[in-house]
Amino acid sequence: MSGDPIKNQNVKRYSRNLRRGLLITRFSRTEIKAMYISKALLTEHCEIMRYSKEEMIDALKPVLSVISKCETGQRKHQMDAPQYKRFRKIIDAMTIAKSLIIDEISKRDGLYGNNG
Repeated sequence: MSGDPIKNQNVKRYSRNLRRGLLITRFSRTEIKAMYISKALLTEHCEIMRYSKEEMIDALKPVLSVISKCETGQRKHQMDAPQYKRFRKIIDAMTIAKSLIIDEISKRDGLYGNNG
């Protein structure tokens, strides 16, 4: 193989993992930020004030995406399958996170007016 040896190693590792059937996931920065915002809201941590209203609005898209992906995954399994139940728990958690984010956005609209 020619080219970058590090890239070739990564391709080999990726191929091995695919052959083993391992799930390879990577989260984008927006998805990670959405999870931090959700965690701060769930734990009622004062860190939530670090995030602007715009950041919370941006956090909704990844949360909705996770819900959608899990619902798609659920359709591939029977209701009594462990995978189905795992997806259900993630959907429940993300639905709570979505509600908390929307509530916080609404609360900030009330505090600061609806100027933006």
